Amino acid sequence: MFGRDPNAFTDNRHSEPLDEEASSAQVADLKERALQMSSGLFPMIAQRTAGTTAKQQQQFQEANKLAQLTPGAAVMIRGKRNHKLEEKHPGPYQIAVEVNPGTFKLKDLTGEQLARNYVTSQLIPLSDGANFDDVHQEVLAIKGHRNTRGGIRYRVLWKDGDESWIPASSFNSLEIVHEYWDKLGTTAPADGG
Repeated sequence: MFGRDPNAFTDNRHSEPLDEEASSAQVADLKERALQMSSGLFPMIAQRTAGTTAKQQQQFQEANKLAQLTPGAAVMIRGKRNHKLEEKHPGPYQIAVEVNPGTFKLKDLTGEQLARNYVTSQLIPLSDGANFDDVHQEVLAIKGHRNTRGGIRYRVLWKDGDESWIPASSFNSLEIVHEYWDKLGTTAPADGG
């Protein structure tokens, strides 16, 4: 076990100590055994481990094609929905900075950085990219709605305190619209979010 023979289960409390010649022979035997292990067994284990690691790494890379993401790229966050009206993948977001290799800090359309970091496997790159140059504002709440000829318009309270009437198509995410209709106790109309 562990490169040596197991000890015998004998009671050595009353036996005579070994003489120096016998103990030096045992030391020489142990040194020879250690030399055999370091020259034969350990390199063989290291070689086999390296081969197995390389094979596993190749299989992982074939099964998981990781996208090469750079700061400035547009991405969506791979997510889970709590109910079917939620967005499947929140976003778009822009990669602000690469914190560590494969770990990114994101910012939203308003330019505000998200609180946590995301790894490559949690992000979905967008091929066309989002327009981060447009002005985007954050909605605090929907205060009301009205029916017009062009469809339903929502009275929105913006983060800066302003209010305005906008159609559902102007929202980046319809999650807040669904929350508004849930608060009213009804479902959103087909043409209003």
